Amino acid sequence: MNREKHFVPDEFYDFIVIGGGPAGAVFATLVAKEGYKVIVLEGSKFPRFCVGEIIAPTAIWRIWHRLGITKEMMDPLFIQKWGAGWITPNGTQFNFDQDVHPEDSRCHAHVYQLDRSVYDEFLLNHARDNGVTALEEARVEELFYDENGRMNGVSFERHGKTFEVRSKLVVDASGRTNFIPRKLGIRMEIEELHSFACFAHWEDCKKDQGKNAGDVRLLFTENDLWYWWAPLKDPKSSIGVVANKHVHWDEYSKDPEAFYEKWVWNHPFIKKRIENATRITGFDAVKTKINQSSKDSALLTNFHAKSSKAVGDGWVLIGDTLGFVDPVFSAGLHVVHGSGMILADAVMKGMEEDNLSEGFLEKEYHEKYKEEFQDVLFHIQGWAQLYYNPKFVDMFLKWGNRYPKIRDMYIRTFIAFEKKAIKEFSKFFLKIFKNVSHKSGLKLSIKK
Repeated sequence: MNREKHFVPDEFYDFIVIGGGPAGAVFATLVAKEGYKVIVLEGSKFPRFCVGEIIAPTAIWRIWHRLGITKEMMDPLFIQKWGAGWITPNGTQFNFDQDVHPEDSRCHAHVYQLDRSVYDEFLLNHARDNGVTALEEARVEELFYDENGRMNGVSFERHGKTFEVRSKLVVDASGRTNFIPRKLGIRMEIEELHSFACFAHWEDCKKDQGKNAGDVRLLFTENDLWYWWAPLKDPKSSIGVVANKHVHWDEYSKDPEAFYEKWVWNHPFIKKRIENATRITGFDAVKTKINQSSKDSALLTNFHAKSSKAVGDGWVLIGDTLGFVDPVFSAGLHVVHGSGMILADAVMKGMEEDNLSEGFLEKEYHEKYKEEFQDVLFHIQGWAQLYYNPKFVDMFLKWGNRYPKIRDMYIRTFIAFEKKAIKEFSKFFLKIFKNVSHKSGLKLSIKK
């Protein structure tokens, strides 16, 4: 493993990857397994505290299978998740046992609640085991271009020294840091979304027992906010509050600690589980538009963004760098993994054809990414706007409980992540929204 403090990188790699999170690690692993030379430059030191514990779609087993990640590797690290549920202020519940998955022998009927500090380090070490050069505390500073204006490398600082490396392609997997989009001025805020999230890890919460011990719950209120309850491997649990910025930001910005404590104790479901628990992480108050967090704290705000371009001459974006919306259905991390896999397939084809041009990557990567994920991202963005309207959510869940066909559609969309079901749900969602929006006064503003 190339983790020595005084490691000196080579001058040239086939691929430079900015960011060692899931998107970067997936891409790097897959191309390295085929013999390509790749370096990952991760700015932080792992393990690092990170949000995103809830993996829902069972289709992710397909990607883990390609990476060489097995159930035997995951079980000691994470709690299995066999079910989940939504609860509205009116008491409507929509629960399911996670007994559906794609009709694929590689998939299992369960996934995991991921402690991201553990998972991200595991995934990056797995990349190293497959031949990837992965450097932590390597902060990318500048982008380089050749005489024709094609991006061909970066400089980075590590342990007080500056290094320069060149490559055939620079892959930006920096997540919401948006390194290349910020440098090139192509990062755009998603104006329609206006939420922020704060979360913490707790020890010794009261949990369900047996098969339901890993069930996640999404809890809605009449107060323009919702909660997630995500039990992690004992003794930890993750509890988050996602709030409407227009309603709650002033209160939050004055005292983030007080805001979180007030609301996390406000919901009876959560209060019952934390009565004898201890919160083990805190917060740094962040009032800028750029995320800043320390190892023992976390805050996310202004995180709804996308890039106006996905590929360029010598560069490409994957994962949350390409776009990120509200953490609603837990599909986000699956999409992140998927983008890394689709790009890996594209560049391996491109390397064989000696073609990594912007046009080739647009066709072989970005168009295929949109084909695979555009529908789900479209309805996730719509739902992100409606999550603060408990009447609509209550109606949505009641329909799922009342009509078997709708329930099946929900589950096959959110749990199995079946492409056909996703498209059916998108059409159904738009249809029912048009029918009820004029009665409820709801407004939806999204572009496909």
